[in-house]
Amino acid sequence: MIHFPHNLKVFPKSLAVSPLYNKASALGFSSAPNTMLKETLLILSIVLFIITITTYIYFRFFSKSKRDKSELFNFLDDLDMDVYLADCLTCEIIYANKKMKETYGNDLIGKVCYKAICNQKTPCHCCENFAQYALSRKSDTKQTFKDIKHINNKAISTTGTIIEYGKNKKAFLCLNEVLQVEEFKDLSGSISDPTGKVAAIRELERLSAIQKPFVLILFDIGGVSAFNNVFGKSSGTKLLGEIIAFLSRLKGLQVFMWEDNTLLIISDDLNFEKNTAKIIQERFKKPWQFDDIDYICSYHAGAVSYPKYAKSIKDLLLYTEYALNKAKDGVNTKFCFFNEELEKEVQKYLYIEKRLEEAIKNREIEAHYQPIVNLKTENVENVEALMRIRDENGAYIPPSEFIPIAVKKGLIVEAGYIMIDLVCRYIKESNCNLRVYINLSAVQLMVESFSSDVKAIVNRYKIDPSKLGFEITESELIPSFDKVVDVISELSLIGIKFAFDDFGAGYTGISYLDKISMHELKIDRSLISSIRSTQKKYQLVKLLINIAHQFNMAVVAEGVEDIETVKLLSEIGCDYIQGYYYDKPLTEGEFKIKYLK
Repeated sequence: MIHFPHNLKVFPKSLAVSPLYNKASALGFSSAPNTMLKETLLILSIVLFIITITTYIYFRFFSKSKRDKSELFNFLDDLDMDVYLADCLTCEIIYANKKMKETYGNDLIGKVCYKAICNQKTPCHCCENFAQYALSRKSDTKQTFKDIKHINNKAISTTGTIIEYGKNKKAFLCLNEVLQVEEFKDLSGSISDPTGKVAAIRELERLSAIQKPFVLILFDIGGVSAFNNVFGKSSGTKLLGEIIAFLSRLKGLQVFMWEDNTLLIISDDLNFEKNTAKIIQERFKKPWQFDDIDYICSYHAGAVSYPKYAKSIKDLLLYTEYALNKAKDGVNTKFCFFNEELEKEVQKYLYIEKRLEEAIKNREIEAHYQPIVNLKTENVENVEALMRIRDENGAYIPPSEFIPIAVKKGLIVEAGYIMIDLVCRYIKESNCNLRVYINLSAVQLMVESFSSDVKAIVNRYKIDPSKLGFEITESELIPSFDKVVDVISELSLIGIKFAFDDFGAGYTGISYLDKISMHELKIDRSLISSIRSTQKKYQLVKLLINIAHQFNMAVVAEGVEDIETVKLLSEIGCDYIQGYYYDKPLTEGEFKIKYLK
């Protein structure tokens, strides 16, 4: 109840001079004024109540962010480290703490951060990452961004927190030190693990500087994505938290978040393989329990001893990743421990990568040609062009070794263009009357200008486009199906033919047969080589041939090496044969002499 003094003037002027009010006063009655007073007091009470509620809401919710920011800036000013706040789209500095101003001057506000701090002419990695991140967000008011640093190592940022986000103002905070968990919670209140790649690398550098031996483990947790789909990402975060907590409790382990669902672990136990690894293996056989959820996770891990196998941080990380990939490739392998054999494999891998880069740079890639024979006429009607590179001694490096590296390192696109150019030139100069098929990777097909680039090469050599064909591995169509369909449609219009390569090695190729216009289907050599081993394989190849014919596609059997297989394929209606039974891949000169008379 709100009380007012008796002499409080609350009436409007118009009410004080009204005839009704004057008449009632003259007769000694006060009912009219009392009624009006009550109504006015009621209205005033409602107004005051609304003001009170509005004030409470403002101070309870809206002013909290201002108080938080004030506390945040006071906290930042007291830090003995360089801290600045910048607009992540314009890169203009809008706040700098005391230490930052002492280091870089008091006139930082309004300056472009990468110019004032990094002495760069263009935005550095930090700015680009934050801008990209901010633009991808829609409504978050506070998000944590980790593992950022400037190129020249000034104002290195290992943690960043977006503390303002809106249509017109997007800002980020950069810190050049890793804060302790408690400090970071005070700063953002939104994260419990501030460690990441930068912190991990700093620890690796510290240990290597004092030459302290350790074991580095790259630990990949499987099944988290599937878990998130069922239980939600927040539960997935709890699951990772449970796993990290368990690993952190093990003696001698430092655990860092490395990438999504991947941890980097540093162990001071040089007998990690015999001791700690076994504890981890036993724990992962049991479910992780929280929030009434029981969930068993899979995992793979690669481990390398330092300095036994690696003398630098770069090599250490490379070897650890290689060991992890080996663990993933193994059937029953969970842990892969780097050894002398793997060291030789890595050195070979690095050598092939280097030779591939040199071959592309110096245009030392070669095209070899293997004939494709019509089973009925036994005439060579088509040919496949195969990429080849040599080592420094002139010996050929197996395609099974350099092609995966070319794809992984992104070198396949440039190498592919060289192959297309080589083939088109060969068709022109040798007056080739056969259709030449070239293998393509899905990565090449995703290049925006691929269709126009192919047309340009064809026009440069003035060859008939129908003399050119492309083979696409069916398993590679999945991630880029729509793009592949567009490229195939566009190039098919000018007469270029397409074939499914290695058909039967993947799992979804049949579902594509009615969606993509293909000229040929090439059955994978793994099926052809075993066609005589079991009746099931024989029936499977027969079924694939029948299905292809239903879609008006010719069938090529790859990897044919004996007359018995030729006879079986002829019986079940195969159209073409390719393999060592007829001929091996030949150099340009050899193929011209033998088949282009």
